[in-house]
Amino acid sequence: MTVDTVPQTPKVYTTSNGCPTEKPESSLRASNMLLLRDFRLIELLSHLNRERIPERVVHAKGAGAYGEFETACLARFSTTAGERGSADSVRDARGFAVKCYTAEGNWDWVWNNVPFFFIRDPVKFPGLNREALHMVLWLYSDYGTFSSYRHMNGYMGHAHKWVMPDGSFKYVHMYLEADLGYKTHSDDDIPRLTGADPDLATRDLHDAIARGDYPTYTAKVQVIDPADVRKFGYNILDMTKHWDMGTYPADLGTVGARPFGRLTLNRNPENYFDEIEQAAFSPSHLVPGIEPSEDPLLQGRFFAYPDAQRYRLGVNYQQIPVNRPGSVFNPLLRDGAASVEGNYGSHPGYVTAKAPMQFRKLGSPSTPEHEQWVAEVMSEPAEKAAELDLKFARTFWTHLDDAKYEGWQGRMVTSLGRDIAGVEEGTREQVYQVLGEIHVELASRVSQEVSLILSNPQATR
Repeated sequence: MTVDTVPQTPKVYTTSNGCPTEKPESSLRASNMLLLRDFRLIELLSHLNRERIPERVVHAKGAGAYGEFETACLARFSTTAGERGSADSVRDARGFAVKCYTAEGNWDWVWNNVPFFFIRDPVKFPGLNREALHMVLWLYSDYGTFSSYRHMNGYMGHAHKWVMPDGSFKYVHMYLEADLGYKTHSDDDIPRLTGADPDLATRDLHDAIARGDYPTYTAKVQVIDPADVRKFGYNILDMTKHWDMGTYPADLGTVGARPFGRLTLNRNPENYFDEIEQAAFSPSHLVPGIEPSEDPLLQGRFFAYPDAQRYRLGVNYQQIPVNRPGSVFNPLLRDGAASVEGNYGSHPGYVTAKAPMQFRKLGSPSTPEHEQWVAEVMSEPAEKAAELDLKFARTFWTHLDDAKYEGWQGRMVTSLGRDIAGVEEGTREQVYQVLGEIHVELASRVSQEVSLILSNPQATR
């Protein structure tokens, strides 16, 4: 069998302004001195100096792929703390963001692989406190070392509102459950994986899609009626808590989940910088039918995320092809650096009757009773919140004693011990005290593990 091939016309190499030029192998010289008129050399060097844009403050190391969730979408996975060149198999929380390109705007899911977070107030982003203990224990469990983005769940974390046509609403938590199940590795594997294959999770995702082994995730949702919020023994808007589905803590109320769709990732990006590094996600990018809850951390992210994109990518970051909505019209947002989409032509830069526009009313009405509940939970005494913080951390630890999680407690103790052994003695004692507030057994076992490590440091290498 013969295969007919169509000869491809070679592309003509040009300067940035499109002028055909010779092969870039030598600079223009006069008496062995470079010439300022050598536009090609100056262009190459000056562009090289400007190739790097500011990396994300968090979630800098990432991988991505295109897919479908009824509509076309783009997913980006990431670690949290590491810089852009770090390894993706370290112990860390991981990001799972999805941009859905809908007919009524881009809907961004800016999620993590943990159903809760370190803090509940945006002012605490630069530092943490004891409300973070629930997340800390989760991070030091087997859940902190996912080996593959194809085997990782993604959680909304924040409560949102699904709004009906009549304006009524329900509180929801959405999440994506990996159909392949979860896959993690141990502390002992981390040095080997980070050294031998620092892009392990990135490569695994790319190669699976390239060979047609498309990863899928079942979308599920938990729903709470606003009239039922007082039935729960905690503030359902507090992002340091998860909506329990029957695991822990069992005495504060449970919320079942129901499936409502499936995400399939089926195409790799052609250019990482253009399509993944420049992808800009924000929880403020919503579509009709879903609105933010009263969660203060979510409201803080509404400002922080778009502002971070304006810093990284410029004020017109939404005009970058990977971020561009299918249909957008807002002549009040115009001009600025790199405005390349026509800038709304001669349309006035303000609302005027001479150029009529259609508007859609937004908002979800609430009852006085519900507003009273919101006011109460947002002003909850710190002492009450602190005890609940410990309860969630404590019951996470104790529920790992189940046969289903055989060995999890021991591995968590080992992971905590290895890190705590490296700090000053005074700090170690403070850590033991905090762990003791969670559970006496946890503090005792970690203390013993640290003593063992310090007595024989070679054994942990």
